Amino acid sequence: MKNFTFAVLAVAAVAATAGTATAANVVANPTLQSGSFSGTTVANARFRTDATNWDIGIGPNSSPPTGWVTKNIANGQGAFTGDWSFVLSHSAGSDTLTLSVSHLSGSLGTHSVTFNNFDTSFNQIQLQSQSDAGGAVSFSSFSFTGLDVANAGSINIDNSGGQGLAYLVSTGVDLVSFDWTIGGSLSWLDQAAGERPVFNIRLQQSDAVAAPVIPTPLAGGLGLAGMGLIVARRRRA
Repeated sequence: MKNFTFAVLAVAAVAATAGTATAANVVANPTLQSGSFSGTTVANARFRTDATNWDIGIGPNSSPPTGWVTKNIANGQGAFTGDWSFVLSHSAGSDTLTLSVSHLSGSLGTHSVTFNNFDTSFNQIQLQSQSDAGGAVSFSSFSFTGLDVANAGSINIDNSGGQGLAYLVSTGVDLVSFDWTIGGSLSWLDQAAGERPVFNIRLQQSDAVAAPVIPTPLAGGLGLAGMGLIVARRRRA
């Protein structure tokens, strides 16, 4: 009977490790089981810099103007260098996406835009930052709330003179069906006068399928401990 008990404990522990593969609704930067991150953009929120225009916007495709809601913050790049906070929020009940930004190291205040009637299925969120040669964008306090996320600590889209990319991939839920927010802070330094997005948050439909999440050390340890108990018991017998 004792041998049977140890065996049951071991099997349960191993089963617990397998169960961690589907515990999260979203996986950050997953190893893909199949498919690719290449997807169709169904909505895009962006924060953009230009020599004569700094704006925020949300639209149903990769870039304005078709179908986009935008708001000009001010003109001239010099005032915008510094620290900002941002939040992109989705309301499933009202079918809206709202992007808000606040200038933390200046006097440009808080600005927001809302995209209405958004009800298109998607399973992936692409995060992209961009800067010119000599420029840099760095992020802190990144958060994704409203759904369980695995490997959230792997999100890093800091860059220097280039771009940073990261992905959040659904493990089987339609992300348009939930309320969620993406937020954080960014520090921006630009050296050129050209137009470019400082960051994009693209909602996409792709064929990406996340591989099972690596079991937690605790669950894995339980499985190994259970098997060890069986071996020890057999030796004593």
